[in-house]
Amino acid sequence: AHFTSLPRCSDSPLEMDDAALEKALLLAVSHGDVESDAFASANGADHKKVVGLIKSLESSELVASTAKDHSALKLSPEAEAYLTAGSPEAQAFAAVPSGAGIPLADFKKLDKTISDIGFKQAMQQKWLAMEKGETPMVVRKADSVEDIA
Repeated sequence: AHFTSLPRCSDSPLEMDDAALEKALLLAVSHGDVESDAFASANGADHKKVVGLIKSLESSELVASTAKDHSALKLSPEAEAYLTAGSPEAQAFAAVPSGAGIPLADFKKLDKTISDIGFKQAMQQKWLAMEKGETPMVVRKADSVEDIA
């Protein structure tokens, strides 16, 4: 049986068929070291496809590769918010006016991150306390706090 390879139709005009991608990769390697992620991005190809192609070329001893870990840490949106607005406990402290404090009912109307999580942490740090009485109040126990990021 004889098989003919037909050009593959692509959904993306940027995406190459396997043969064209292989040719482009070999050409790029002939000019020096190639980073697979940068090559995939520059050629509109899926990175996993490029890595598979590299492994295939490597098994044919046409190229040699070394794996590099490109992991990076990135702050979550929640952590970004803490950097700009402060930790939940610092936000809880800031929400309580010095002196008489704030009624617990009003304090609980704040965002749950502040009124629940932040309040518990601020109480553990002895920054805030709850005074029971006819109207339970949240009061400051510290004059000021330092929120270290």
